[in-house]
Amino acid sequence: MEHSFDIRIAKDYGIQPAIMLKHLYFWIEKNRANETNYNDGHYWTYNSKKAFAELFPYMNARQIDYAMKKLIDEGLVITGNYNKVAYDRTLWYAITKKGYCILQNCEMEETKLSNGNNKNVEPIPDINTDAKTDGKPYKDIVEYLNEKSGKSFRAETPDTKKHIKARLSEGFTIDDFKTVIDKKCAEWIGTDYEQYLRPQTLFGTKFESYLNAPSKARKGRRGVAIKENAEDDLEGIL
Repeated sequence: MEHSFDIRIAKDYGIQPAIMLKHLYFWIEKNRANETNYNDGHYWTYNSKKAFAELFPYMNARQIDYAMKKLIDEGLVITGNYNKVAYDRTLWYAITKKGYCILQNCEMEETKLSNGNNKNVEPIPDINTDAKTDGKPYKDIVEYLNEKSGKSFRAETPDTKKHIKARLSEGFTIDDFKTVIDKKCAEWIGTDYEQYLRPQTLFGTKFESYLNAPSKARKGRRGVAIKENAEDDLEGIL
């Protein structure tokens, strides 16, 4: 496994804290993408001191403790305990708003980040969401789908939000969602495949292929062309 750190962060907080912060960020973002380990408004990762010692053999226990304490004291990381067994004292780690801002090199006033108790600070909105929707683009996307398809899906449905959030975490934008909706509505409305104009199909694992597909069906009898394209696209989903 390769370890790395941001020189800018190492300069301000030390090399070891910079390495640990990068490590935590990697696993927390992985959990965010998989929608796991979400508690009290944060995505978390966890590890025991023994596990950290094995992951970072070039650091001793004292250096690891120092690095974690530094991150916590500086308000970049918070700790928690969400273990299923009461006697399990393995610590969980989440990155604060200040920590995310430093990792992403945001231009925010240090005084605003330092005010108040960092342990209670809320995490920044999900990466790659639209600022106009306050980090919650579900409503805009679903309303657009309903408008184009004539259906009435709800943006609050957990399964719908799950699929949208998964694609956003992969870097797709709201405009990408609208492009997919436009393409598939143009292809499927009026055919047997109109029933699949739904969030779990459009925003599922075939999303990228839908996005990059030609806007128009192949020449020939329209119904045949659409059916062939749809069968290829929906393979493994229906």
